Amino acid sequence: MRLYETYDELQYLWSETEGILTGAIKHWPDGSPIEDESQALDQLESALKEIEDERDEKAVRISCMVKNALAEAKALKEEKMRLHKRQQAAERMAERLKGYLSDFLEPGTQIKDARAQIGWRQSTAVDVFIDPEELPWEFRRVKTEADVTKIKQHLKADGTLAGCELVTKQNIQIR
Repeated sequence: MRLYETYDELQYLWSETEGILTGAIKHWPDGSPIEDESQALDQLESALKEIEDERDEKAVRISCMVKNALAEAKALKEEKMRLHKRQQAAERMAERLKGYLSDFLEPGTQIKDARAQIGWRQSTAVDVFIDPEELPWEFRRVKTEADVTKIKQHLKADGTLAGCELVTKQNIQIR
């Protein structure tokens, strides 16, 4: 039985229990009559316990899978960071070597062989050496985003802000 099936089975057994207690159910699903109400309730209690145990075991197994997935994600993140540092070091080394070459070769010098080709190209860059606040508006970029921390503080204090609301969530924790 899958975890979601245990939920349905528990709901069914609880409704059966309620039906027996209220007298609405007088027969088992196979059609045989329920002769002893306390015995029937004991059977249902036993079935409920069995399914709850199965549900709990499945939940623990899924929790272990979550922990394994998080551990793998952490290891991958650490490996990604390690490789990123190596990538940056290699890029810095390449930039230093390119700078070394440009310091000791005359601009425009062309060198070519089967392994590498050295050439030059012209480029144009903009160097902004003043504070961007001093530039006219048409030469600035402005990024606008919601300050959720301030909004949350305001909603907790006052309780109203058009288009915003506090939402309480239940987040599962697995340790």
